[in-house]
Amino acid sequence: MKYLWIIFIFSLNISYANENRVRLCLENLQLYPYSTGKEQTNKKEAGALVDIIIEAHKKKGIELEIIRRPWKRCLMDTRSGKVDATAAVLWSEERDKIYAFPKKANKPHPENYLWSPEYVVITNKASNVRYKDGNLLNHKYGLSAPEGYLITSKLISKGISRGHEFGPSRGVSLVAINRIDGYVIERQIGRYFIAKEKLEDKLLINKDPFHVDKFYFVFSKSFQQEHSELAEEIWDNIAMIRNEKGKNLIDYYFKKDVLSKYL
Repeated sequence: MKYLWIIFIFSLNISYANENRVRLCLENLQLYPYSTGKEQTNKKEAGALVDIIIEAHKKKGIELEIIRRPWKRCLMDTRSGKVDATAAVLWSEERDKIYAFPKKANKPHPENYLWSPEYVVITNKASNVRYKDGNLLNHKYGLSAPEGYLITSKLISKGISRGHEFGPSRGVSLVAINRIDGYVIERQIGRYFIAKEKLEDKLLINKDPFHVDKFYFVFSKSFQQEHSELAEEIWDNIAMIRNEKGKNLIDYYFKKDVLSKYL
């Protein structure tokens, strides 16, 4: 009986430890201004969305361990439960079966999202390729997007996919030399990579968005089932902090003195 009691106490300690630490997998790219690529969770300038996530966990006294992996690996490890969470994830019916999204009335929660991204088409100023009113005009090769992103399936469904996926630096550089008609990426990230590659004079961010969606912070199914109340509180915190500080964070990261450190 004594040993059973020891085992019981030990199991409680394990449960408590798991509930007070979240292992978060983030893509191992500098997706500025949303993520600066810094792994430290106790320093400033982790990126606008990572800052929101960090503060949401701190409000609950949760230790956040950030792990950097390729995006497909983050999705795979969250699915298997090797990590507890990942971000930023677009919702789909298929992903809904695999990951724990914040829900309301059994649908994606209309408020408890991480961010609302605008995916835009970047084209060469010297070409006639433009994206307007939902149509890609004067295209020859098609559009590309980052590897592993759900947006690629939308390009395919519209019949305008180039058939290859490239990282952001490579993608905007290929547009600049007319190797691809355009590159689709989130608007703020596109702004950053155009500046980083010094292509402001060559590239245009088309005004009309290609796609508007919501980024979610998602838990593994196993973590959400074991810590459902905690997950809901984290999602509530994310929405509150996004509303209070989100726009100011984006503005901060595009200040010249801050941006210059990451170019």
